[in-house]
This record gives sequence, C-alpha cells and structure tokens, in this order.
Amino acid sequence: MLIVALVVLGLVAIYLWSMQRQAPIVSARYKEVFVENCLKQANDAAQQQNKPFNEEQKQMLQQVCNCGAARSSSVLSTTDVNTFLANPSDPAMLDKIKPILEACAKESRGSGTAP
Repeated sequence: MLIVALVVLGLVAIYLWSMQRQAPIVSARYKEVFVENCLKQANDAAQQQNKPFNEEQKQMLQQVCNCGAARSSSVLSTTDVNTFLANPSDPAMLDKIKPILEACAKESRGSGTAP
C-alpha cells in the first residue's frame, strides 16, 4: 500500500512539474493570439464603419489588448485558455473576456491616454 501511494505521489509530482514547464509557453502563445485577435476584431469593426483608427487610437487599442491578454490569462482556467486558442471567436469565451477588456478600456481612458 505504501509503495502504491509513493508511486502515485511520484506520478502526480512529475505531472505537476511538466505542467509548470509548459505553462509559460502556453501563456505566451495565449497572449500573442489574444492581442492579435483583439486588434483584428477592433480594426475589422472600424473598417466596417468606415472609421479607421488614428495613431493615438491605435496606441490606446494596443494598450487595451495587452491589458486584456495579461488579465484574462491570470483569471481564466487552463480549459478556457485552450478553448480560446482553439477558437478565438467562441461566443462563450468572448462573454468571459468582454468585461475584462471593458475594464482595461475604462482604465486606459482614465489614465489620460484616450483620444
């Protein structure tokens, strides 16, 4: 019984160690995909309205997207991150991310960097 418990404990330790080593790679990939998707969605919406962003708005948008990527990566579960990476347009994920982006945008406007 003790040997089985030690083997299980060892396997759990190995699994957790391997997950810790992969987390930064997934996190970096998530943030990259998040920012890319965020910028694309905003630019597509602006183009549809025939109102392209000026340089100041582009800078603010970049800040908001970076903020959203950082915050969402720290609050979303691993399953959510993987779901987003598989389909950045998933409506359920967008519902989770929208309040985070809204908070980031509100903070950006409050910092005086908004147009």
